[in-house]
This record gives sequence, structure tokens and C-alpha cells, in this order.
Amino acid sequence: MTHKTFYQLAAAEVAAGHVDDALWIKVNAELPNADDKARQAQYITLRAEEMAVESAKYRVRHWAPHSVGTWIVYLIVTFVVAVIAGSIVAAIAGMASTPIPLLVIGVVVIAAVALGIRVGRTG
Repeated sequence: MTHKTFYQLAAAEVAAGHVDDALWIKVNAELPNADDKARQAQYITLRAEEMAVESAKYRVRHWAPHSVGTWIVYLIVTFVVAVIAGSIVAAIAGMASTPIPLLVIGVVVIAAVALGIRVGRTG
């Protein structure tokens, strides 16, 4: 979502009468002598910023694995697939064993693809 979208959503909340009471109290405390239009404008600005932060947290939370165990599983699967892919490439090329650089390249490529898929699914 763009910043404009957050402002539109915040303005729609105000228009519908759905305001965050704590945030509205904060605005009134910050602008005690302001008129309602100024308070609404400040509320919309703060609420839009809050939505942007919430959205960023959501994207990070859904990109990152949920536990250390998940990271370990990702690492093991990536390593095993890279070893198999390196062995296949070595067999096709007629090499006796998989050279370490090829293995490293395989791990990096597979990890990059997995990361791309993971990021593509979340946002």
C-alpha cells in the first residue's frame, strides 16, 4: 500500500466515526486550542503513519520464518537440494566430484530463489 492509501483509509475511518480513542486523546492533548478541522487533520496524519508502521510489521512478520527451527529446516533443505543439484551438474560435466565453488553457487542460487518466492508471496 502507498502512503496515499493509508491517508485515505484514515480519513474514511474519521468520516465513519470510527476513531481510535487513545489516539484521539493524544491529538486533543497535543492541540488543546485547535479547532475540530485541525484536530481531524492531525488525527488522520498520525493514524496514517500508524497504519504504515503496522503494514511494515505485517510484511516483516510474514516474510520471516516463525522460529529458529524453521530457519534450520530451510537451511537443511537448501543445502541438500544444492548438494543434489551440484552432483547432477558434476555428473553431466563428467567431473569426479562436485567442486566447492559449484556447491556454494548452488546454495546461493537456491536460497535466492527460495527468498524470491517467499517475498513474492507476502507482498
